[in-house]
Amino acid sequence: INFKVGADYNALKDYTKALQYLQKSIDLIESSDYGPNSVAYLNIAQIYIYQNKLDKALEYATKGLDIAKTMQNKVEINHSHIVLSKIFRQQKKYDLSVSNAKEALKIGQEIEHPAEINMAAKQLYEIYTETKETDKANTYHQLYIETKTILDNQESKNALLEQKLKYEYEKKELLTKAENEKKLVEITSANE
Repeated sequence: INFKVGADYNALKDYTKALQYLQKSIDLIESSDYGPNSVAYLNIAQIYIYQNKLDKALEYATKGLDIAKTMQNKVEINHSHIVLSKIFRQQKKYDLSVSNAKEALKIGQEIEHPAEINMAAKQLYEIYTETKETDKANTYHQLYIETKTILDNQESKNALLEQKLKYEYEKKELLTKAENEKKLVEITSANE
């Protein structure tokens, strides 16, 4: 619950409260049998990036990566590399930023996860745009656009499926209601 509240405050950009709840979440999780949570560390790192407290961000992102590696959670390892890439980019340590983004891209491609590939491609595009390496920027921008299209198509399919399910449910409800009304008329007629 503390993690969710912290994430919600983060979305509202109330970083002070977000940090309080996320840290409380980490403290509770680590003192329990559940083990550490890399996502909480990465959320805190992200907040420190927004606040331009890059040393603190680096500390939490590194801890998040260590936890994700221990858990062998490739999605969280990917996210950790993205966050680290953002930190190094803000520090103008472009070599480290690129290597982390490329590692995230490699993992995204290994697990064939368009959202992970998309985040890494966007990060690489932004780095190479910043460093004025136009050809590389264009390559990753193209990959970003391709994966964004895949994600948008998936969202459209999901929305269409959701509408279809809603239609089927409403149709079933109307049929049930009509059957119930017919039975009520029959019962009323029999009673009369």
